[in-house]
Order: sequence, then structure tokens, then C-alpha cells
Amino acid sequence: MRLEECGFVRVGRLTIHPHFEISFDCKEAEWWVCCVYAFKVGNEVLRIGKSERCCLSVRIDRWNRDVRRAITDKMEVPGCTSLEEAAEWEKALKQADGEFWAKRCTPPNKESLRAEEKRLIREFCPRLCHDLPRECRST
Repeated sequence: MRLEECGFVRVGRLTIHPHFEISFDCKEAEWWVCCVYAFKVGNEVLRIGKSERCCLSVRIDRWNRDVRRAITDKMEVPGCTSLEEAAEWEKALKQADGEFWAKRCTPPNKESLRAEEKRLIREFCPRLCHDLPRECRST
């Protein structure tokens, strides 16, 4: 299945040149609340997450800060991007820039948002998600 078939729209890009950065091409999406986002490099969806309490731009600012800190400063802060995950981002994005996708959830509430995020993680099995279901884990 493709992200478009799940209702996602491409809203931006990811790069590592000159530093890790997720940027918006769709300015309207910066203000979306209660949405699920996905990061894709090549044909692989690497990560799926959600923005439930703040607008998407605030969530992405945190992503930029945390991943950049882990890559550049080799600094791991509890609850933020691990050095292992940062290395995976660096490796993937050295090959090609990535795509940033998002979709609004309806109805816009925490329960539907969390259910949709879990469904999409089961569908795509993104390897950089920390909470992969058992059926996505390699044995």
C-alpha cells in the first residue's frame, strides 16, 4: 500500500545537507492539529508518528532539534532521539533526501488519532518506530 492510498499528502521534505532538517512545502499543513505524519526515504516509510496536542510545525521543530542534536553533537537526551536512531537517519539520508507526508484524522480526537497511527504502523512496519507490533519485528 502507498501513503497516498491511506489519505496522506506530501507536505515537505527531509535532508541532511548541510544538517538534518524537515521542512514544509505545504504551508497550510504547518497548522494542522490531530494529524498523523510519515517520513519516507526512497520506497521505505521509516517512521510514522502523530501530532495530537500542538500544530504540526511545533512537533516538527522538536524533531529537527532532537535529531540534529543527536547527529551533530552526538548527544542523547532521555525521551528524545537515540544515537542509534540518529545514525540510521544519517545513513538513509546520505543516499537520498526524504519525503514528509501527513494526513488529518477525522474525527479529530485522541482516540481516533492513536488508533489511526497504530493501524498505519501495522500496515507499513516503519523500522524507526519504537513501538512496532510483534508482526513487524524480524525474528
